Amino acid sequence: MRLLAILALVLGLGLAGTAVYYVSREFRSMEDRLRSQRNEPGIELTTVAVAVKPLRFGQVLRRDDVALSQWPLAAKPPNAFTSLEDLFGPEGTKPRSILRMMEPGEPVLVSKVTDFGQPAGITQRLRPGMRAFTINVNVQTGVSGLLKVGDYVDIYITGQDRGKQVTKLLLEKLELIAIDQNVDDSRTAAVVARTVTVEVTPKQAALLELATNSGRLTLALRGVNDDTVLGDLQIDRTAIFGAEEVVEEVAPEVKQVVRVRRGTTATEATEVEEVPTE
Repeated sequence: MRLLAILALVLGLGLAGTAVYYVSREFRSMEDRLRSQRNEPGIELTTVAVAVKPLRFGQVLRRDDVALSQWPLAAKPPNAFTSLEDLFGPEGTKPRSILRMMEPGEPVLVSKVTDFGQPAGITQRLRPGMRAFTINVNVQTGVSGLLKVGDYVDIYITGQDRGKQVTKLLLEKLELIAIDQNVDDSRTAAVVARTVTVEVTPKQAALLELATNSGRLTLALRGVNDDTVLGDLQIDRTAIFGAEEVVEEVAPEVKQVVRVRRGTTATEATEVEEVPTE
């Protein structure tokens, strides 16, 4: 019994020593990690104005709608407001309006609000140098009423080209800035639109005007993050029915006729072989 007790004591001391060793090593490792983190340079922060409540198109921006928040400098959007003075101006300045909806915690950007005292409208949504062009649509050409403000579309034209009917990609990834007379991008309900308005360059506007009078325009809705560049894309009837069989026209056989007059009677002889002359 005494021998068993001694063996149990020795075994217990050994296990305890092993446990102390591993715990001590883990603590030293943790201290090394903490010391390493303290020696690393800290993340540089900056101040950014963010929304504190949902903000919707046309809403007048108030001071209690936003707050200043610490933001990583490397991740700060280039056109974000960094002070309330820049966002609201001096005391007595007319307020800005919301151009694009924002959710709580989202930075307030210059592109999402109007200038001081300006109401929200389609002209405020246009970027510098861009134009608004309106296209008539229906259920077939307007993606069955699934379009909403802020969506991106490709525009195809179907018409005659050198006597053949073709469909061609005219313009791609154009932003819809209005559906009928609605410019509110916070509306989620789809409607069957009669017109859509897209943001285009002056050259694209001229191209669309010519295309409107040259064929039928159709819209194709793009995915949310689809940046695919399709380039030159044109399809004709051969893509559906295959190449047309070329039929060679055979010229009709020409029969030689010899007219012979005897007295007052004329007779005809056909298929007369030519006799070569020597």
